Amino acid sequence: MTQSQHTDQTETTHAHYAAEQVAKHVAEHTAEHAHEAPANAPLLEGSGPKDWEEQFGPSVAIFSALANPLRLAIAHHLMHRPHSVSELHTCLGISQPLASHHLRILREAHVIDREQQGRTTIYRLKDDHISHIVVDVYEHTREHHAD
Repeated sequence: MTQSQHTDQTETTHAHYAAEQVAKHVAEHTAEHAHEAPANAPLLEGSGPKDWEEQFGPSVAIFSALANPLRLAIAHHLMHRPHSVSELHTCLGISQPLASHHLRILREAHVIDREQQGRTTIYRLKDDHISHIVVDVYEHTREHHAD
């Protein structure tokens, strides 16, 4: 096995471990972050054949960005407090370039924001809506996929 293959395998193992940790931590904090959807949630706007594309297109970017165990683990860590790339790569057990790559994807999807503090870039979730998505999806999978 080459050094590169070993590194990739190690990072994959760490990503799966991080996903398990997300599940554990989200379960512990579910009651704190749980919410109910409002009874008057907005319906599909417009009446044209492609109005749904325009209305839901931006939401797809968020779900796509979170459809990765490592990025979901990053979002979970950022739910609790802001982190630097260095902190995230250490606590998730991944390389710093890999952490930066996934942070870029989350930032481009408007899941997270970044702020310069001197020479350090600090990342945080964009808002509480993202926290609710992470918690609600986890709870849904626990309730409906417990088999």
